[in-house]
Amino acid sequence: MTNARAWHALEASFVTRLLEVNSNQGLTASEVTTRRLLYGPNKSEIPRSPRITGMLILLFLSIVGFLVTAAILNAATRDNTEAFAILVVVVLGAIIGFAHMLRAAQASDAMQNAMRATVRVRRGGQDTSIKAEDLVPGDIVILTPGNIVPADARLIQTVKLRAKESVLTGKRTAVDKRVSQVVADDPIAKRQSMVYLGSTIDFGSAVAVVVATGVQTELGKRVVRDN
Repeated sequence: MTNARAWHALEASFVTRLLEVNSNQGLTASEVTTRRLLYGPNKSEIPRSPRITGMLILLFLSIVGFLVTAAILNAATRDNTEAFAILVVVVLGAIIGFAHMLRAAQASDAMQNAMRATVRVRRGGQDTSIKAEDLVPGDIVILTPGNIVPADARLIQTVKLRAKESVLTGKRTAVDKRVSQVVADDPIAKRQSMVYLGSTIDFGSAVAVVVATGVQTELGKRVVRDN
């Protein structure tokens, strides 16, 4: 599997050799067909997440229910301290559960948005635009400001590139990206030689080679785990 490697720790030229692609030519039509059969489409079968407003309503109704329960317990036991302690526990549980649901919803939405986007790709020596869901490992993608990164990709050329990866790292500010490899056990936040599905290009431009698509991406694995 392509995603089993620490692509961020390999030289860019070695990555393209492993994926059997020339960065100036891209994949041929027959290679794309073969790889799509092998890896499947660049999409997730997980349904789109519920809207955040609906989740907020659910949280509100849950807390109201907890308040009513606490009031009943207070009336039954005449013990304000015990009723308050129970209320605190259940409300904290609801908030923690909501936070988990919110992170999962945001990740799922980011994944769906990225896969519906259009991306510039180099195939057969020509630059063209395709649907992100048609990408396969080995595709050469061209990224510019405002683009949503359509798959996990190893950078092979960059010009003053900065990307926002809050969907994966929680960090709101854009981070610098570069071609040179990093340490194999670096966390995602420090993998400057990679761009990941669902991130956005904030500044600069890049050429990158796709190393993982769909549920094999870092975001895809998170969505699967949280659903």
